This record gives sequence, C-alpha cells and structure tokens, in this order.
Amino acid sequence: MWWAALGVVLASANPLEFSEPGTLGSARMRAMGGAFTAVAESPSAQLLNPAALVMRRSMVEHARSEVDGCLQARAHPFLHGEPEHSGVRARWQVCGTVRHRSAALGLHLTEHEWRLGPQRLGTSQWSLGTAWATGTVAVGILPHLVVQHSAGKRDLAAGASAGALVAPAGLPLRLGARVRTPTRTSAVRTPAQIAVGASTTIGATNRPGSYGPARAQHTWGAPWALLAADLVWTGPSADAVDPTAWTAHEALYTSPATVSAHLGAELWALQHDVRLRLGAFTLPGRGAQRTRIGGSVGAAAEVLQAPNGTALRITGAIDAWRGSLSYTVGVETW
Repeated sequence: MWWAALGVVLASANPLEFSEPGTLGSARMRAMGGAFTAVAESPSAQLLNPAALVMRRSMVEHARSEVDGCLQARAHPFLHGEPEHSGVRARWQVCGTVRHRSAALGLHLTEHEWRLGPQRLGTSQWSLGTAWATGTVAVGILPHLVVQHSAGKRDLAAGASAGALVAPAGLPLRLGARVRTPTRTSAVRTPAQIAVGASTTIGATNRPGSYGPARAQHTWGAPWALLAADLVWTGPSADAVDPTAWTAHEALYTSPATVSAHLGAELWALQHDVRLRLGAFTLPGRGAQRTRIGGSVGAAAEVLQAPNGTALRITGAIDAWRGSLSYTVGVETW
C-alpha cells in the first residue's frame, strides 16, 4: 500500500529520505535543470549556494545597503491539488536578504508536507546565514534547523551548508561549489551532498564590482545568454525508506553514493525584462527507483523596477521526468 513507507518510519528508526527535487524550490533553478551552483544569484538561491546571499544584480548601480526577498511555491496544493496517494508537497519557500557593502545576512524558510495514504508528516527548515565578497570571490555559510511535526509531536535536527563562487575578471566563466552536511530527524533525512558547477555567459564578461562579483555587457541591450552545468554527489543511505514503495518490504533500502548531472540555459530577451529558461537533468537511482532523465522550462518577467535597477519579478517553471510533472511559481525582488 502507498502508506507502507510511513508505517515503516513510525514503527522503526528508518527515516524517509528527501529526494532532491522535493528539497529545493527555486523557480529559476528548477527551470535551468538544477544547474545553479555557479550561478548563485537572487535571494531564492540561498539553499543552492550560500554565496548567493551576498551576490548583487549585475549591470546596474547599487546602494551600499539593499534588501531583497522572495515567496515561491513548488508542487503546492493550489497548483497540483491534494495528492490522491503518496506525495511530497513543498508548500512554501520564503526568503529575505539584507546586504551592506560586501557583507550580507539572509533568512530562508521552506515548508514540506509528506502525505502517504491517511498519514501526514510535516517538516520545515529554518536557515539563517551570512556571506562576504571581494570583487572576484563570494563565500557564504547557511546553518539550518529542521523541525519535524507529526501527530502532535516535534523533533529537531541541525545542519549547515557552505558555498563559494569565483568570477575571474575579464572572463565569461564562473566556478561554484557547495557542501551540505547530512541532517536527520526521527523520521526524515537529507543526505550529505557536494556540488560543483561552472557557468559561462555569451555577450558579457566578469568584472569586479564595488561590493562583489559583477558582469559587464559587451553591447548594452543586446541578447544575453547564460549557460550552466553542475555535478552533484549525494551521500549513501544505509537505512532509508522509499516513500513511493507499495509494500513495507520494498520500502526499506540501502543506496550507495550517487552522482547526478544538470544542464541549464537562460536567455535575456527584450533587453532585461523577460528571461527564458531551459534545462535537463538526471535523477540518480536510489532505493527502488531507477536513474531517470528529466527536462524543464521556465520564464521570468519584470513587472516593476526601482531607479537603482532592483526589480520585482514574477517567475515560473515546469519540470518533468518519468511519472512526474511539477510546477513552481513565485515572486522575488532582486
């Protein structure tokens, strides 16, 4: 039965494992196939690379102090409806960043709900991080607290992620890296993870900004493209549970470490007002799942822009792989 997995969790010490598609909710990242470690831009990218906390929008003038934020939802019931059987709903992602000169503080909240038959299990992750930048390098750290709530009971677990981005002056290439510690409550785990990535631009090159890495466009207003690629190593699981299993026997599994690949592209159209995105990715086989290949599309549009260049954006993405189709929508300032 679909809720066999949760029965295993509640009756033993075996945790459900968060799959990566259910953990991260940034619409821009999802539309670019998850290739975001070396992009690390906008407040919603904090979980993908904490160096994003201090990154500012390129090719605009900036004040010494700025505030940005986001509200996004992936696989939320108002998009998909309540699942009939087994499923995870990433209900909300809320984030905010305060930047002053070359330093930044950020807050990030994600909320998930597992629904497995008649059983429900909720988790929320609270993150508070900081980052610092020079003209060519940005580094950040994002400690987090996972709160699990089920049947009136709560459980806590702590972890952290750290990230860096390098943008050599005069080159279109950027390199990024992220490390995440494993986190486990009594019923949910996120395994350890290491991600490395590279991104390059067509029509712009890196330049040292006043408060961190920036870009200079070759011809102002011309089409501008961003290409990105990631490799993500996810740690092993010796006692995890597959929430899609039909029986309790199938639910328990052991998985070695796995590696996934992600590719993404973004085209700036209509100067900087509209962005079109495309991505492809692999989901490594863990537990009863086989390796899957997926694709994604998305777009963002600026609806308001402040005199300093900071804009309010409406953004969305669709990502799909065998047996799954998910939507992400949101608004953010950056």
